[in-house]
Amino acid sequence: MKKRYSYTPLQLACEIVLAALAALPFILLPLFWNQIPARIPTHFGISGAADAWGSKGNLWIVPCMAAGLYVFITLILALIPPTAWNTPEGVTDENRGAFVYVMRWMMLFVKLCMLVIMAQTVWTQAHAIPSPIWALPLNLGILLGGVILFLIYTHKKFSSIL
Repeated sequence: MKKRYSYTPLQLACEIVLAALAALPFILLPLFWNQIPARIPTHFGISGAADAWGSKGNLWIVPCMAAGLYVFITLILALIPPTAWNTPEGVTDENRGAFVYVMRWMMLFVKLCMLVIMAQTVWTQAHAIPSPIWALPLNLGILLGGVILFLIYTHKKFSSIL
């Protein structure tokens, strides 16, 4: 019988908040649709200036992609048992619950970063303003840096190598 690993109350609360954030564009875009310019930037160059334009219907692409990724990540964590995950050396049946706890926090962090990047993208598109040149490196740096820190932590905590 496969063991179920429950979310902690704080993880569950974070998951609910993130799900609400993922749904927010689907509420806000229709509310403000008439205030959005008919022509919006659809791509930003390395300088942050818009280099491609399209109709405001393109605003739905990023939230749909973010919601799809959010659901995909959530389903993967819910449907694939931790015993099938490619885990670091040293994760045993006894400490697997602690490992799942840490991995859930990492995936909550990844979802939060993804939603922040989505919000920043939709905001700059809807307002037809240049994307700050620092936005992409900062967002990716926080995302990748956070994941690297989680992986270092799990390696130190669960690996018998160290």
